[in-house]
Amino acid sequence: MVQTNIDELIVFGGLSRPTEGVLNDCWRVALRECKFSEEHEPRNVIVSEFKAQGRSPTARYGHQCFLLREVMYVFGGHLELEEFDHSIYLLDIQNKIRSSFLPSFNTEISSRASSMVMQLSSTEILVFGGTSTASTENRLEQTAILDLSSCGWSVPFLAGERPETRCYCSSAQPTDSTMLIIGGLFDKYCSM
Repeated sequence: MVQTNIDELIVFGGLSRPTEGVLNDCWRVALRECKFSEEHEPRNVIVSEFKAQGRSPTARYGHQCFLLREVMYVFGGHLELEEFDHSIYLLDIQNKIRSSFLPSFNTEISSRASSMVMQLSSTEILVFGGTSTASTENRLEQTAILDLSSCGWSVPFLAGERPETRCYCSSAQPTDSTMLIIGGLFDKYCSM
């Protein structure tokens, strides 16, 4: 899910309950007229399927999305049978065109789900943590950088105290050079 502007969200894929079906559909959620009732229920939310030309990404859950220059990138996630799709999918929101590319292959880096992503520059994305299986047993400690101009992965040198390995957590980017990692799963739940 990415927020394209203050009035709109784009939602891609995920896991459907109760059927446990893995999805690859894309939806636009208009928030302009959204109001909350006294029961904190959203009202006037307009949802429509987002249709685009090109090959659809593989159905997945536990993936990450980020927005860069009106293009939504879909990275990682679990497929149906403990498999990973190593491609990066792009959705040009303005022109409604889908495409993909395969970064230089590095199984240890690209086979992950439930990781955190942060935009470092107009061509570099930082990826932290996640898991290499559908369970939380194989949590990943590694931090990697995806260079979108060369389609290659690199592993940066990190100084200072490192957070515990974790997956299924949230992150925020309050400034261009800061990533806040919030909660998640370690042996049990992680604090902030």
